[in-house]
Order: sequence, then structure tokens, then C-alpha cells
Amino acid sequence: MDKSDFISFIHSGGGITRIIEKGNLIEKGGVNTSIVHGPVTAALAPGQNNGSNYWFGFTKRNAEAFIEAYVPILKTRRNEVYRDQHRYWQEIRRGGYVEFNLLHDRGTLFGLRSGGRTESILMSLPPRVRFEYDHHPEPGSEEATLLEILKTSP
Repeated sequence: MDKSDFISFIHSGGGITRIIEKGNLIEKGGVNTSIVHGPVTAALAPGQNNGSNYWFGFTKRNAEAFIEAYVPILKTRRNEVYRDQHRYWQEIRRGGYVEFNLLHDRGTLFGLRSGGRTESILMSLPPRVRFEYDHHPEPGSEEATLLEILKTSP
């Protein structure tokens, strides 16, 4: 399913939101393009004076590198069977992403605090998440091994 819309705010800008969801390969994905103007609060101001050309180039190079790296992964893993334990772990990890996004991400916080369109700001959140207090994967499991790798990687 594909969805796209445009929103315009008289005093603060606007933007385009485009999402894909409920696919066989990609469960949900989306892109926001925002045009925002107006005052920037002191808490959100650090780093705002850097050259826009530099950041545009940086973003473009990252997007190109992501596609080059991700497409082969999709092709290799698209037919793998996922068990309930895989889905459960995925939802736990997604819960951590949601926590970070809502509490710490500067872009999300800026959008929410500046009166942005909530639906567009939160469209990147995963469709299914799980929060479990003090969750620890079973010792020796694939999940525990992954956490050890992540903790010890530079």
C-alpha cells in the first residue's frame, strides 16, 4: 500500500509525507520532506549554522551507501522463514527505537514541540512494538549473542 500527502501551515512551512506499508518484503517505510521556517529554540539550535551544501552532500552519500548495502541483504534474506521468537525479539528491539525516538531524537522533539503534523512526525515508528521491563534474552540465544557483539564492537 502506498500513501502520499502534502501539508501546508501558513506560518511555519509544510511538507510531503510518503509511506509504503503492509508489503511482503518491507513491512513499513517512509520519507518526509519538510520545509520549516520560523525561530529555532535555544535547545535545538546547536549545529544549525553548518553549511547546508555539506549536509546535503553528506545525506546524499549516506543514502547511496545505504541502498548499495541494503539491497543485497534484502535479496539474500527475503525468503527466510521467521519464527515467533524472531518476531518477539524484533518487537523488543523496536520498543527501544520508539523510546529513543520519542524521548531523545532532536528532529522528532522539534517537530512535536513546534506544532508540526504529528502523523507525519511519527510515521517512522514501527507498526508493532513490545515493551518489557528489564528484558534480558535467554543466555546462549541468538539474541544474547547479538547483544554481546553490539556491546563489544567499537
